[in-house]
Amino acid sequence: MEKYLQEYQEAKKTSIKIADLQDVATRLAQYLEEELVSSPQELDLFLNWVAANQVSDADVSDMDSAQLLEIFLVGQKDCLTAQQQARVLTTLAWYHLNSGQIEQELAVLEQAVALGSMYPETYYALGHHYYRKEQFDIAEKHFEKALFYKQFSFGEVVETCKESLGVECYQYSYAVTLCRTGKYEKARELFEKLLMSYPDEASLAVTVPYCDDKLGNKAPLEQFLDQYIKDLKALIARANAGEEVPYSTSFLRLGMRMEVPIYLSNRKPFVFLTTSKMALLFNDLGDLDRVIALVEDEDFVIGPDIMFNQYLAALWQTTQNDKFEQYVEQEITELDNILASEREEAEELGEEYIEDELIVEMKNKIKDNSEKFKSGEKPSGHFQLDNEYRCYSLDQIL
Repeated sequence: MEKYLQEYQEAKKTSIKIADLQDVATRLAQYLEEELVSSPQELDLFLNWVAANQVSDADVSDMDSAQLLEIFLVGQKDCLTAQQQARVLTTLAWYHLNSGQIEQELAVLEQAVALGSMYPETYYALGHHYYRKEQFDIAEKHFEKALFYKQFSFGEVVETCKESLGVECYQYSYAVTLCRTGKYEKARELFEKLLMSYPDEASLAVTVPYCDDKLGNKAPLEQFLDQYIKDLKALIARANAGEEVPYSTSFLRLGMRMEVPIYLSNRKPFVFLTTSKMALLFNDLGDLDRVIALVEDEDFVIGPDIMFNQYLAALWQTTQNDKFEQYVEQEITELDNILASEREEAEELGEEYIEDELIVEMKNKIKDNSEKFKSGEKPSGHFQLDNEYRCYSLDQIL
């Protein structure tokens, strides 16, 4: 199995084509299916197979994978420990979340808790569930418990947590939620620990001075942001002058150090990556004025398009109605122009025009959020930690 997982990982590094990943995932799924014939109760094999099966076949939906998990759980329940059942249920909850079935997600996670399990991913998922609902006090308790179980080994937890996120993600989610509940001193301690693991993570480095700012010491945050902006603009100037500027940034998102070489060009990918991550961090912390300022700053090329949900949510939360309406109208017009351009191109080539489903979906999403805003509801994706739990997917187990 390791051979196929390594092959998938290499494909992710060397190709951006979905077809290449599907080809590797298909070979992995076939291998795992053969292994399951002789070991149908082997949980690692089964969960890997469900994940590989979905990546390999575009027609397999999250609910299809959820159904496979439900069937497995019914058939193998007597052979699984409480810890293993919790592992399957937490994975099932993730598929429900991906399908937009939020209440089903909660119901399944509560089933896992009722087993008396100490599987940390269950409580981590519950933390995210209540964070999205803005019930930060409840989210804090779940993140605290998740981090406790993650940091200390309890029997089977060591064996059954191979696919779960690194402890850094638990610390991050807990620390951010502590900020939401006003416990800045405790949050600061956790952020300092994270910085020991990721000292060069610019979007994380701002967290300690941010907590200082909330505790009354304003100078460190102002100094940090001033220097950060100054350094980024200097890099942009060098890139625009034709210089190839190498930079390496580490990604905290999956709780593992992943060095990615970034080369600045006119598109300024490093500036986009680091600044958009900082905007996401401020979004997590609830500092919406800074989210809007970073997204709208032309020097940092993030743009509302990239931070769609966060930007709309920030405008909604700060009741900037006129700006919200202007943005919605602008985005719909741009998408209509794209569709019109594609239609003209097809006509010139004498080809049948097929409307781009992705563009249409984006238009509908914008209209839906606009209507929710006008009626006083929250646009979709309003509160969600950047560091959302993923549970057992191919990208996660790698």
